[in-house]
Amino acid sequence: MSDWFEKLRKRVYPILMPSPCTLCGDAEADDALCPICIEDIFNSPSYLAFADLKEVPKLASVMEMDTLDHIYVAFNYQWPISKWISAYKYQQVMHYESVLNTIWQRALTKDFDVGLKSDEQVVITYVASDWLRLWQRGFNQSYIMAQFVADKIGKPLNDLFYRQVGVAHQSGQGAKARRAKHNAYQVRAEQVANIEGKHIYLVDDVITTGQTLNQLAYLLKQQGAITVTAVVYAWANESL
Repeated sequence: MSDWFEKLRKRVYPILMPSPCTLCGDAEADDALCPICIEDIFNSPSYLAFADLKEVPKLASVMEMDTLDHIYVAFNYQWPISKWISAYKYQQVMHYESVLNTIWQRALTKDFDVGLKSDEQVVITYVASDWLRLWQRGFNQSYIMAQFVADKIGKPLNDLFYRQVGVAHQSGQGAKARRAKHNAYQVRAEQVANIEGKHIYLVDDVITTGQTLNQLAYLLKQQGAITVTAVVYAWANESL
């Protein structure tokens, strides 16, 4: 009962008791961030403005990206972004959901321009969680992010993958362990028709070695996807 109550408290409290700005404490905050702090975040060196990691040749030797056509990244995984993502995902501090969503939506509006052609068939998808992880957390952050991308592009969001329970998650693992091949993900059989001949935008919160996104891109191209583009909130490049 105590675990259930704590999960409920973390979700309801931020709604009933809105907080001032997460960074400076200003009471005039909108969605937990004041306008000045929002501007500071977007003017900081950690904001990458959806730079394409595929255009950085030296990364090919330290990241898995050969199957991906583009890897657009909004931020470096540094404070305060790293703090917010970590606390939201692993501690279910739901206050940070609105903070992260505010920043993500602003970044997409400001700098995410994919230049789609009118005749391109595009599908948005995301990195799936297994049912146990989803039950434990109560949300999949990549799915929430993908909803914003779908709204920005004006294309459908499809649940293309499922993740098998029992395969180790990569959080907390070193780069070597992350690069170890595993078959955690499978394409949903009923979604194959939504992949062939399509340009897929694959959304995730953090990229480190690129192993997961590259694996998913491989699965998509096996099913006939024309291109696979990763759209990622933050790049954890400190291990490079």
